[in-house]
Amino acid sequence: MIVLVGGAGQPGDNLVTALNAANFNDLVIVFDHKNDKGASSLNGKRFTKKIRYKELTRFLDVNQLHVQFVIVTSTDGFQQAEPIWNTCIQWGLPLIVASTEKTAFDDLADKSELKPYYWSIIKYNEKDITELPRAILERMHDRKQPGVYELAGV
Repeated sequence: MIVLVGGAGQPGDNLVTALNAANFNDLVIVFDHKNDKGASSLNGKRFTKKIRYKELTRFLDVNQLHVQFVIVTSTDGFQQAEPIWNTCIQWGLPLIVASTEKTAFDDLADKSELKPYYWSIIKYNEKDITELPRAILERMHDRKQPGVYELAGV
């Protein structure tokens, strides 16, 4: 199972399409259910369930044996950076963050002594948003070196 935080926004929607094309269909989409526009972007996509942001850490605690990756593409997910980071450390969950700007995840990666067993932060520009799913899939397959990556260099 892949937990995608922000799967209903544009980067997340593009990623769900790419994951489905790569036959990853056991997806849990974390997003703000009040945003009907985002929910409609998921029409026709294959995923297991949708959950709210406030349910995320509890969901990870309960389902940690089934989670293969946690991927964050949403700015709302960035607000929960520390709980997500700590939950990934606690359960040994790999974490990939995609962002156009510096986030709390960057600070955690720089300052935290403990880190998830694999973590990756992908920096991208809005003009490169269509390349983001490819970069995330590459990070999923090549888990040898954690770190911060520029989309142009991925």
